[in-house]
Amino acid sequence: MKTETEDALVPKYVRTTNPTAHKSHECCECLGTINVGEKYEYVTGLWGTKHDWFRTCLDCTLVRARFSRYINYEELPFGSLRERMRKEKVTESELLAMP
Repeated sequence: MKTETEDALVPKYVRTTNPTAHKSHECCECLGTINVGEKYEYVTGLWGTKHDWFRTCLDCTLVRARFSRYINYEELPFGSLRERMRKEKVTESELLAMP
C-alpha cells in the first residue's frame, strides 16, 4: 500500500506542454523570470488529492532532465531541483557537460 507521501509524488494524471509566455512568469526551480516571448515547460496534474501546475524555464528543464538521469530517475518533486543538487554535490555545469 502506498503512503500519502508516495501518492503525492506520483501524479494520477499529468499533462506537459511547451507554450510561449504571453506575460512574465516565475520558474518554479530557479525562481528566475520567464519573459514574454520565451518558451517554457508547463506541467499540470493531480498529485494525491491536490491539482497543481508548474512553470519551468527551458534551462531548468534541461538541468532537471540531466539530474534525473544522474540520480537514476528517482522521483524529483517540482521546486526541489536546486536543493537536491546541493545535497548530491553536483553542479549545473557538470550536468550540462553530460552527453
